[in-house]
Amino acid sequence: MRDRRKVRIGLVVLGCDKNTVDSEYLAASLARRGAMVTTDPIRDGPVDVVVIATCGFTHEARQQSLATIRRWAARKVRSLHPMALYVWSCMGQRWAAELAEAIPEIDGIAGVGRFEQLAAAILEPTRRRQRLVASSPCVRVTPRLARLRLDARPYAFLKIADGCNHRCSFCAIPLMKGRLRSVPRQILLDEARALLDSGAREINLIAQDISAYGTDVYRRYRLPDLLEDLLALEGDFWVRLLYLYPAGLTDRLIELLAQHPKLCPYLDLPLQHLDVVMLRRMRRPQPSLDVERAVGRLRERIPDLALRTTMMVGFPGEDRAVFERLLDGVRRIQFDRLGAFVFSAEAGTAAASMADRPSPQTANRRLDRLMRLQATISAQLAERQIGRTVRVLVESADRAAGQCIGRTVRDAPEVDGVVKIHSTRLLEAGSFVKVKITAAETYDLVGKVA
Repeated sequence: MRDRRKVRIGLVVLGCDKNTVDSEYLAASLARRGAMVTTDPIRDGPVDVVVIATCGFTHEARQQSLATIRRWAARKVRSLHPMALYVWSCMGQRWAAELAEAIPEIDGIAGVGRFEQLAAAILEPTRRRQRLVASSPCVRVTPRLARLRLDARPYAFLKIADGCNHRCSFCAIPLMKGRLRSVPRQILLDEARALLDSGAREINLIAQDISAYGTDVYRRYRLPDLLEDLLALEGDFWVRLLYLYPAGLTDRLIELLAQHPKLCPYLDLPLQHLDVVMLRRMRRPQPSLDVERAVGRLRERIPDLALRTTMMVGFPGEDRAVFERLLDGVRRIQFDRLGAFVFSAEAGTAAASMADRPSPQTANRRLDRLMRLQATISAQLAERQIGRTVRVLVESADRAAGQCIGRTVRDAPEVDGVVKIHSTRLLEAGSFVKVKITAAETYDLVGKVA
């Protein structure tokens, strides 16, 4: 057995925020066994082991993961320092055999949720070449599973569940993650306290669908109950809700969003489309929901609500008229933030064999039109913020430029806009400041300390 005290491990994290959290669970398992962990193995190298958390959600995501694995495989071959290469998470779960055959430099492959098993295999060379992939995927967080933050950012993600019970026709996530598994209440509260103690001032709740929280574990304890417990924790911080399906917008949750000062008036509703026919073909929950009317009611009840959504173009059956209806709906609703992607035919899903799929050229043209429309909407909405004084969470500071970067309650980290703050003094990352907005860009705001 090698001397674990000297093992240096580089973690490369691709994909969604859930991979970030899972990598921090893995990091804690490795550190407990005496390993040294870095998220920048090139700068902090040489390292003994590189572990890549992969994404398999779409074709583009898989190509990015494959390109990253191949770069590290080539680096391993060229390196004068012996280095092992491990691949895990979503691609490891679904394509372990294909990865092992295509990239023989890989020393081990693990699926989702294999935190302890993977850590043990990495630090025990005799267990290499294993495929730690369960036949039925499951991501379960237990009290024994610690978490080690890998950065000092003033925001963090709290994964309250993983897996999904929905059966959308285009989505392979249930094939990679399995059924919904909610994280027990006490684990989440302990994790949240630790995140706040480590300097986080914004906690972002994530899952495939956070509105389903608790339905698999508790008879009555649900997302609003968890929120009330989290918001009761001591300290000055925000809580933000990401990936919430409209069915979970109960009166109690809406009241919390409208009234609680620690809960950001922000909703990320992954709608995917606005056309009822498309939503039914996608097998989305509540396909007949009148989104425009529902959004109107939310805006009436929640002051200064910010709405983010995600749309898909190029789904089988989406003709020109359907796409124009999507554009018309986006114009009327005026989402504060909107992301979009082209449909990817995923093996094992119902949509993969559906007919009448628009050509890739048509789908990409539609994606471009949709995002250009949203850029216009975003610029118009940003201009309305000029003259307002808003509370901003400072994220970073550039002493040379005399500028700091922060976000308002209306902006989620890494996907939304930022506030560029001009200040005569250097602001501390993790602090809240009042900023008067003086200018607006397409997605970002500019302001000065009030």
